[in-house]
Amino acid sequence: KNNYRKQPFLEQWMEELLPLIKDQTFLDLSLPGAHDSVTYDLTNSISDDANDIPPTIAYILHDIDNTFDFSNFVRLQAVTQGSTITEKLNSGIRFIDFRVVYTSAPFAPSGFDQDWYGLHLVQTQRKSLDFLREARKWIDAHPKEIVTFWISRHGGQCNTAFPGVSNKTKQKFFSDVVDIFDGLLFDRRTDVLNETRIGDLIDRNHRVLLYVSDGKEPSSFTGGSPFAYNGCSIDNELAADITNLTATIEQQKSHFQLASVIRQQDKKNARFYLLGMMVEPPFNEQLLAALLYYDKEIDVDYLKKTCSELFHIPGMEKWCPKNLFEISLLGNYYYQLSFEYAVQNELDFPNAIYLNAIDKNGLIRTGIDTFGPMFNTTNRCSTTQHACTGYCYADTVILSNIYRSCRSAHVDKHECTRLRGVVEQRRALNPLTLWHQPELGRLKNW
Repeated sequence: KNNYRKQPFLEQWMEELLPLIKDQTFLDLSLPGAHDSVTYDLTNSISDDANDIPPTIAYILHDIDNTFDFSNFVRLQAVTQGSTITEKLNSGIRFIDFRVVYTSAPFAPSGFDQDWYGLHLVQTQRKSLDFLREARKWIDAHPKEIVTFWISRHGGQCNTAFPGVSNKTKQKFFSDVVDIFDGLLFDRRTDVLNETRIGDLIDRNHRVLLYVSDGKEPSSFTGGSPFAYNGCSIDNELAADITNLTATIEQQKSHFQLASVIRQQDKKNARFYLLGMMVEPPFNEQLLAALLYYDKEIDVDYLKKTCSELFHIPGMEKWCPKNLFEISLLGNYYYQLSFEYAVQNELDFPNAIYLNAIDKNGLIRTGIDTFGPMFNTTNRCSTTQHACTGYCYADTVILSNIYRSCRSAHVDKHECTRLRGVVEQRRALNPLTLWHQPELGRLKNW
């Protein structure tokens, strides 16, 4: 089971590592990140201009009520996180994938009472700025930590846009973001990502980096503000195909093998190397899950068998994950193998990795139970084996910073030994854990 003891190291890991990293640049770091970071707060309301569907359809769906439990099912296919912004930051997360949309309030008629909300097809209950105010409070309380936010509509570096939203509306929102982080923001006039020392950034109190994506040139969103960096400079790679885990794990390992070289190339061009290790569920799986959700008289065994075959996991024969979160837990179970491969070979990581199901203490959950406010899951952590098992994700990424830093002849080797011992001891609390439960897709010998 997870070890949930209070472990403040993750809250201030950058401060702990500062003797090693203070003379490095921001683009020398590797950050633990979270994908679709605010989906723990999703409502049943499909947003105006929702991602992945035509705007006209989104407007219509926003206005229909939850007939046949439709929007609740959609929400279950959109939730990727169970922990809050504060809990993520406490858990060592320093890269926040922050997706926003300009939409009517939840359940208000389309086109009325519009504001900025988080989204993943459906929209959040809280407004976007509320999440950022929460983050500001945390950052003020942790004066040596640097946090990166990537603001976009749906995660595309250059192809994300906000159709139908005026530049005036976008720039007013960005001005509000700047006001929230007043005094903390990286400034392009003084802060060069591939040159400025981390120690200097902290001395200036420039500890919030904003990447913004709005087409190829985000100035329509930011008004040319010096406090925003172009999302097009993110080198965003994906290794997340849950239907071919063998190929996906090899692809992830390849990224880690080449990370040092890619990072150096990207650094020369002031690019930020980001690796997505979320899950990309097959569309047919969602259709089958919908049939199982709605039709209680259908041939359940046949549908479950058909659904389980999409994942190509031996022994997984009658399980159809009910939602995206269950698929994320399954993906994380196998992705821990890639992380451990990198650790054992002392490989580097990209500038950030982002994935789903971030849990307390910097874990990615690999067990069988969903968690968080979107699920009415009974807490079975102490009663059901592997209900809440997790892997030491944040500590593993932090360890890579120690490995890389300590290769230099100019760092304190005693500090290297101390910090490596601290993180290795923490990793031992929630190590790579495999077990045999093929009916739920978990194999001990993959």
